[in-house]
Amino acid sequence: MTNTPSGWLLRCVDGSMRPDAALDAPGPHRIGRRATSEILIEDSHASRDHALLEWIGAPPAGGDSAPPRSDAEWRLTDLGSRHGTWLNGVRLAHGRSVPLHHGDVIAIAGRLFHILDRSRESLTTTVRLRARRTEGSNREDAAITRLDAARAESDAARRLSVLLKCAESLRLAEDDAALADAVLDAASAVSSVANLGVLRGLHAGAQDDEIEVVAQRGAIVADDGLRLSRSLIHRAMEGEPVRLTRPRGGVAPSRSVMRLGISEAICVPLLLGPNVTGFLYVDHREAGQTLSNDVCDYLIGLGRLASLALADLKRRDLERRQARVDAELAAAGAAHRWILPPRTGSLGPIRYVGECRPGPSTVGGDFFDVIELPEGRLALALGDVSGKGIGASILMTSAQGFLHASLRQHGDPARAISELNAYLASRQGADRFITLWIGVFDPDRRLLTYADAGHGLALLLWPDGSSKRLREGGGPPAGVLAEAQYVAASEPLRPGARVLVVSDGIVEQRAGGEGAPFGIESAARAAQNEKGDAIAALFDALVAHAETSLLTDDATAVCVEW
Repeated sequence: MTNTPSGWLLRCVDGSMRPDAALDAPGPHRIGRRATSEILIEDSHASRDHALLEWIGAPPAGGDSAPPRSDAEWRLTDLGSRHGTWLNGVRLAHGRSVPLHHGDVIAIAGRLFHILDRSRESLTTTVRLRARRTEGSNREDAAITRLDAARAESDAARRLSVLLKCAESLRLAEDDAALADAVLDAASAVSSVANLGVLRGLHAGAQDDEIEVVAQRGAIVADDGLRLSRSLIHRAMEGEPVRLTRPRGGVAPSRSVMRLGISEAICVPLLLGPNVTGFLYVDHREAGQTLSNDVCDYLIGLGRLASLALADLKRRDLERRQARVDAELAAAGAAHRWILPPRTGSLGPIRYVGECRPGPSTVGGDFFDVIELPEGRLALALGDVSGKGIGASILMTSAQGFLHASLRQHGDPARAISELNAYLASRQGADRFITLWIGVFDPDRRLLTYADAGHGLALLLWPDGSSKRLREGGGPPAGVLAEAQYVAASEPLRPGARVLVVSDGIVEQRAGGEGAPFGIESAARAAQNEKGDAIAALFDALVAHAETSLLTDDATAVCVEW
């Protein structure tokens, strides 16, 4: 099935936020407590950067008129939130990206959201319930009472053998529609009711409510809309099974109950965790017919069983999605490691040590490359692509290959960045860019020529413990301004000195996840104090600062000495 980025909505169920947040591809749409978040949640249980919604896979180059891509989709990523991001009742692992489907339920900081793909409206029957009867109305509705849950639980033991037969059909259901059909088959097997439906509640706002009919038997849906008791569904939204009976004592029933001829009905909410996600609805429409207590008890048990089956179905679906994403990430991570140069190497008197550790996504946007040039020179390139995940990794791979070829051709760092900038600016949006530092080491002339494209994280380390930032030459990040001009700077190479270049994932790593950042000075001290493997010493200090080996961002460091 093909997928298009337009027409997707994030809808808040409890009405505490704006009803709909349109998801404009490719995003990203950041969810959290930070004031700059695209989807702001002002709640202490929400982290500042809580979760991320992002369209993975660029929209077709021809715009909306081009054929949609089948390998692109919206994905949800938890950004290391303290209280978690929940998808269909399952807590997401930190940093893992999960594909989203129409009808998915997202829970963040006590708020419930639904993911809606408006392009699927033609595939389902969707109707709108009228607003609740306002307080003070003089019309008496049909008598709606809460069923006795304790009695239902005790009676369920007597009907266990029947429910177990139903459980097998529910276990074999592979999607929502198959599960709904199994539920209705099980409901009709023990009752004489002709009107049954499994409904999915898409929105429960303060005014109107949308209900999607997943499966039905009888006269639930007709040409004039949904034919059932809206009041009963409103009551079931509170999370408990409810029953409707005709009022007595000469009290007139509601207009909808009278018009449809409903004599008795029951609505059982279907739950995903604590959240109502749908309903099992049945009613009688012939005079004198009633639902016995045994039938009501059975329907309650069936609803509970259907809720468990639905949770299991969503869990298995989420595991399949996560397994697919994990396989993609593993393949991309392997490709990333494959294109990096060896961790250590030398060319004449020049020696280097470099290491790149991906962040939570396992696929990094950082890279470094060491390129042998004519006349004994050596080029070092370190870059950091904006964003995370596979999209950043693809851009990183393209940029590294482009720079490698460019530097091999002419060995000019400023020219190489200028050529890459022109290449990227003509193909990428302004939201995708690369910060870069490129240096060319010439041992015969004892000279370092370098250019810095918005990176600013390179240092010259002297044996006496002093240091100098190498950020004079260059320009803005590559891919932002097509007309940008990049210039080179130079620095003499003295015996015993080192050049250390790192990515922002190192300097911005916070102590314990939320404390002070590691900083460029700490990186310099760690590298200067180690006479052997300076990069190993730097990462040891970084992990000790973070209090975990699971760093919050891609982290790359390279040290060159001569």
